[in-house]
Amino acid sequence: MALIAALIFLHFPGFTQTKMNNTSHNATANDSLRGITIHKEIYFKVTPQRAYDTLLSAKQFSESTKKSFADFSSMSAKIDSTPGGTFSVFDGHIIGRIVELVLNVCIVEAWCVVDWPVGIYSTANLNLSHKVYEHN
Repeated sequence: MALIAALIFLHFPGFTQTKMNNTSHNATANDSLRGITIHKEIYFKVTPQRAYDTLLSAKQFSESTKKSFADFSSMSAKIDSTPGGTFSVFDGHIIGRIVELVLNVCIVEAWCVVDWPVGIYSTANLNLSHKVYEHN
């Protein structure tokens, strides 16, 4: 959930959440152990390419989280942005591996919070699409 939380709070110019549709239940720390699926839809005022590039660039990811979370260092992310590459974000609090990449369309990651039991990972499917959202 920490990665999803990070996505929700990325607030830098041009990359701001405009609406969130939460279709999940209230998750607990043990949900991944039970095979719980959580679906979130988050809308940002950027193109899928911009979101894709930011999520896979250590520099851009670090800059965006630093603007939203003062607790993290200026280079809080280390990302090998190739399929099979490893990553560490939020100063090592979340670690994982990139499972699949579809350019500007989809990022699939296996990740975990470092204090989770050994061998427990969550799969994050980040599907990027260009939808126009208009304020009501």
